Amino acid sequence: MTDSSDYLSQIRKLTANQLREILQQLIHHSDENKQILQLYLEKAQSSDKSARLTLTDVKRELKEHLYGRSHFPVVNFKQARQTVEKSCIAFESDPKQRADALLFYVELGTEISASFGDFGSDFNESLMQTFDQFCDHLKENRHLLVHFQERLNRVLSDASDSAEEVETFFKNRTLELASSSVGDEPGS
Repeated sequence: MTDSSDYLSQIRKLTANQLREILQQLIHHSDENKQILQLYLEKAQSSDKSARLTLTDVKRELKEHLYGRSHFPVVNFKQARQTVEKSCIAFESDPKQRADALLFYVELGTEISASFGDFGSDFNESLMQTFDQFCDHLKENRHLLVHFQERLNRVLSDASDSAEEVETFFKNRTLELASSSVGDEPGS
């Protein structure tokens, strides 16, 4: 029995107890087998958590990372960016929620900058990177532009109180997005 399909057909015939016994023996046989199983189980658990992640959870986490438990910024943009990245994976099959999570991070960031001033180049770079992701995502999912247009306009307005490089970047990317959408309208 050397063909992997032969193994798979035999494995399908096993009971749950037989599978557990085989796994236990494989684990005891070598550390490498144990590591492979641990990696597989960790991946399965993280994908389960990602599957359960909701947009409400993402927005709550982002607010906590950028505001803490107060109305004043307690900026932990590293954690906030990790939340954004996690949401992009979790919402891979839902373009609207993915765009919403990306834009929400940018909205909070520009809101903080508008209210409390510039938080430095790392924060600005993070905002621009996320806005860039958002715009690229909308270019791939043009039908969503109408849904996010009003919020996008607010972000541009708030960006006028951000660092000049952020404001310029946002305006340029928005113009680029708008010009690429014009050619895709019906009748064009």
